Amino acid sequence: MTRTHDIVPCSNEAGIRLDPTLAFNRPELKKLLEIWDARRQGRRMPARADLGPFDLKAHLGHLFLVDVQRDPLRFRYRLVGTKITNIVHRDVTGGYFEDIYTGRLLESMIEVQSWVVNERAPLRIFNRTGHPRNTVYVYDGLLLPLSADGETVNMVLGEVLFTPERTSHAFKV
Repeated sequence: MTRTHDIVPCSNEAGIRLDPTLAFNRPELKKLLEIWDARRQGRRMPARADLGPFDLKAHLGHLFLVDVQRDPLRFRYRLVGTKITNIVHRDVTGGYFEDIYTGRLLESMIEVQSWVVNERAPLRIFNRTGHPRNTVYVYDGLLLPLSADGETVNMVLGEVLFTPERTSHAFKV
């Protein structure tokens, strides 16, 4: 796989913005957080097996699932929803972050995933992003830790919602 990417940070706003307060602009993200929270059943975080396709039906096209590997810490896309792949014009399912992203975007992607792994807590991500075909999007997203043993994050479930900037005046970045 070549080290190229289709979605890149806008040159004047490189990186991904983090919001641990979870001040979402999109109600869909709040709903996903509610589902995750209900599936914890008193644990710090749910396991992947606790979240089925029926639970996530309204979110499926916007979801991605990341495997967390350790020693060294690495991230690999287990799946990427079709609405995301349609925006970025490719499917990176199965790819490791360092094979997909470069530069500041790679650093940002590792930073946000590492935050979720280390804090074992949900995180909102947001910013503007450009596309090689000159479309600029505003995005709002949510990263959720998953754990097979209830303590160690072994997957991150994410949802990202893109809005073309010209129609996204209600979203403050």
